[in-house]
Amino acid sequence: MSVTHNLTPILAVLGSGLASVAISKLTHINTIVCFFVAGALLGEYGFGVVKYDGEISFLAELGLSFFLFEVGSHLSLKKLKEEWREFLTLGPLHAFFVTTVFTLLGILLGFGFLKSVLVSAMLSLSSTAVVLKMIESRGEGSTPTSRDATAVLLFQDLIAVILLALIPSMENPEQAFAISMKVLGYAGGSFLGVVVFGRLFLRPFYRWVFSQQADEVFTASALFTILLIASAVSNFGLSLPLGAFFAGVSLAETNYSYLVRSELLPFRALLLSLFFLSIGMTIDFYFLISNIPLLIAVTALFFGLKIVSGALSLRFAGESWSTAVRTGALLSQGSEFGFALLAALTLTGQLQAPESALLSGVLALSLALAGVTAAIGCRISMYLVKEEVEEENDIRSGTKEVIIVRFDDVAQELAGILEAEGIPYRGHDMDWERISEAKSRGFNVYFSNPDRPRTLSRASMGEASVIVSLLDDERVLLALIDGLKKVAPTVPFVVAVQEPQLLEKVIQRGVEKAYLRNERTLELISRDTFLGVGRSRGEAAEALARHRSGQNPQKVFSEWSAGFTAEPLAQSQ
Repeated sequence: MSVTHNLTPILAVLGSGLASVAISKLTHINTIVCFFVAGALLGEYGFGVVKYDGEISFLAELGLSFFLFEVGSHLSLKKLKEEWREFLTLGPLHAFFVTTVFTLLGILLGFGFLKSVLVSAMLSLSSTAVVLKMIESRGEGSTPTSRDATAVLLFQDLIAVILLALIPSMENPEQAFAISMKVLGYAGGSFLGVVVFGRLFLRPFYRWVFSQQADEVFTASALFTILLIASAVSNFGLSLPLGAFFAGVSLAETNYSYLVRSELLPFRALLLSLFFLSIGMTIDFYFLISNIPLLIAVTALFFGLKIVSGALSLRFAGESWSTAVRTGALLSQGSEFGFALLAALTLTGQLQAPESALLSGVLALSLALAGVTAAIGCRISMYLVKEEVEEENDIRSGTKEVIIVRFDDVAQELAGILEAEGIPYRGHDMDWERISEAKSRGFNVYFSNPDRPRTLSRASMGEASVIVSLLDDERVLLALIDGLKKVAPTVPFVVAVQEPQLLEKVIQRGVEKAYLRNERTLELISRDTFLGVGRSRGEAAEALARHRSGQNPQKVFSEWSAGFTAEPLAQSQ
């Protein structure tokens, strides 16, 4: 007796997924938004082709599990040790300011305190995939703004994991506190347990698996490890996605987490697309279309409050207004986690269906407009740079710094390396456009008139440890060389120029460390700069390697988002 299977729902889901990716590439709309729309058309609020049943729900949960595994696989103790300052300052401050502002708004609108806090915490989250893609597309991977945003995103992902664990306990308000404490206790114990498990057992296990040199064995081992740890953690009353997060944490303690992520990329991409499609199936687009004015007004209010509160948090942390606004705008959209949290809040009765539908629309629209708001924030931040008054005595007396003359793209990369290694630096430039862009990205750069060169005055006062010139203006460069010979002949001087004729004149002036600009420029000038401040060649090479590995911020959270995020709608240079 033959069994007939209805393949229509499966074909519809797979076909809509392919169509979403294709439309995203053509229109440059965020792929996640395309998945939401496709899911809405397939679901009960659309054409009703696919029913959101237990099977679809389980596949969506698996997709969320692989997403959380990806987040956990970057949360190693070593990484937390290296970035604990940013992780424990910028992240909490941003979360506190944004959540507080939205909570106050919720209370003013008549919502209960608990409901306001939970919804506000959900709204405070930003999209890791979208933000990192925008950073990558603008070439800002090594900027202070990028590091600040990445630290905030890492903390937000951890908050999202905690919320996903705690919200189900809110179904019974009378026992919510006791259940929450129990869940947090289990989660804390599981975190410590998987870290120990990863170090003691997974390291030698994957060392053996890798020695077999068999791709199918490695893939099977990766799947087995994730499902085993996730299942074990879920036995303590925690969810499967949270268990997958702890599986990622455990693998982060090995040297093979990147290989595991690479092996699981096809599974993760497919299941994650099903997760986004399933979220779309729950969005009531009829309600949103019939309430477009309300949707636009709430979305505008969401963007405005989040940008302002986020910028205030970064300003409170010591950033300039220009950098704070730029970073706040970059983090102004909603998060992929928000849809899962909305579903959990609706199931526990914290939100009604119309409220959940409206907030889902706001999150989806914010993801679609993320590039636009980021570009607007960038322009505003560059305007604020010109309004900010430079303080002449902003460097402590007796502090020596690397002075970089002409702050172009190579100079920004060099400054990023120096800042990451804790080496003081200062940029000098006469182009206000370059200064505005660099300062809004968080770099320490100031205007310097070539006819009244600040570089020479700082060098003469003993405040320069090394001077790096990327000037191509022959008159200014040769005057700088002659001036340094008189006022600071012992200060190391590194030069990189575009033209061979100018290089010859620089060498004739007695500059030993002079180079033509090419693909090795950053390597050479960073090496000479490190030697000039008393560091070794080895330290210079290690710093450059760290810089290049972190230049693409997608590597911070791997390449999982590459298939789900298109180019932002608007970019700024």
